Amino acid sequence: SLIDPGMRIPPHITELTGITNQMVKGKPDFSKYVKYFQKIADTSILMGYNSKSFDSKALEKMGRMYQSYYTFENQLDIRDL
Repeated sequence: SLIDPGMRIPPHITELTGITNQMVKGKPDFSKYVKYFQKIADTSILMGYNSKSFDSKALEKMGRMYQSYYTFENQLDIRDL
């Protein structure tokens, strides 16, 4: 799902991801997903590419902004395989 990041998306991020400001306009902010990520952190394995050094840290930081203090202890980063 796309979320409204609460700021304009810089051109270099749009170039990297293909996500534009127009695409996130009117989307919910991260607060809608905090409980979902808390559940994943508590019960599941987060899997991704470069997730240990980027994705999980960003999701944990966003959670803290909404007073949700979870940590992704169970991760599988494809880069490590």
